[in-house]
Amino acid sequence: MHSILKQIRKRNGHIVTFEQHKITTAIQKAFFEITGDAHEKEAERMTDTVLATLERRVEKNPDSYMPSVEEIQDIVEIAIMEEGYFDVAKSYIVYRYNQAKKREAAKERVQEKIEKEELLVTTEEGAAEPFSLEKIKTVFARASRGFEDVVDEEAFLEQVQREMYEGMATRDIAHALVLVARSFIERDPAYTKIASRLLLETVIY
Repeated sequence: MHSILKQIRKRNGHIVTFEQHKITTAIQKAFFEITGDAHEKEAERMTDTVLATLERRVEKNPDSYMPSVEEIQDIVEIAIMEEGYFDVAKSYIVYRYNQAKKREAAKERVQEKIEKEELLVTTEEGAAEPFSLEKIKTVFARASRGFEDVVDEEAFLEQVQREMYEGMATRDIAHALVLVARSFIERDPAYTKIASRLLLETVIY
């Protein structure tokens, strides 16, 4: 079964191409962990179940619906349990939990490097350069001009730092700033304007 779904949203907000084979592979790994066998037919069938659920959601909101990685993983868990493979579902849940722990540990290492000014980013020219929080502060201050009374610079910068990783390209940092600003719109509508301004910031480093 081929899905009509074309794109999904990653945890960092980036939009990427949807690859349904990754669902099948994840289910097979969960089966193998418990039974020593990948159960390919069962994995394919469960993948079709997941795709059917996603496509129903796409059909309800064809112009705006885009699932997140977390949402897809939740649907996978349900599909496995609905077929009665509770041990396999548990294995999949544990895998998700362990991956989340690894991501959190990686974020903590990045934070430590930022504090020690040891985190390196990649410029447009391909050079490695220390990440500068001061540069981010300058860009944010420029984008939030006129909204100083309603923005929370500390919270914004904290979230930006959680999006960072070793060797991150400066263009991706610029994109991350926009995504963080958009995620703050629920706090105050002013972030809509700030996100628009940040979108115009093509050079940070």
